Amino acid sequence: MVSERQNTIKKSHTVNISDAVYNGLKEMLIDRKTTLTDLVNDSLTAQINRNTFLKMYAPHLSEDYVSKNAIFLNDLKLCKTAIVKIKEHPDSDLDNSGFYGYCETCDSDSCMHVRYCLASASILKLDTQGKMV
Repeated sequence: MVSERQNTIKKSHTVNISDAVYNGLKEMLIDRKTTLTDLVNDSLTAQINRNTFLKMYAPHLSEDYVSKNAIFLNDLKLCKTAIVKIKEHPDSDLDNSGFYGYCETCDSDSCMHVRYCLASASILKLDTQGKMV
């Protein structure tokens, strides 16, 4: 009988990773005591699960476009495009997070659009004035 690990190896696929990304992962792999294969599989599984969850959580929302500073969501319930941005807290020296999600369409930091974006991976692509990308 073929073990699951051997079966997985037979069905594996090659992915090219840039040297810069690989070098950034080396320390993480050591800290987590894992392999690159396991880290990639876990990350991709998490992305699949995230997408499945978002489709169940808000089936009326879909990501339309991600710019340098905003996520544009197509909202079928409102028949509008919602625009979510990252803003810096005015008193960020007092607040550990420093940043928060803000929906220009709803004028809110806690609406469905903000929650959707915070659960998506796209929020990490937004530029927060060079402090985080």
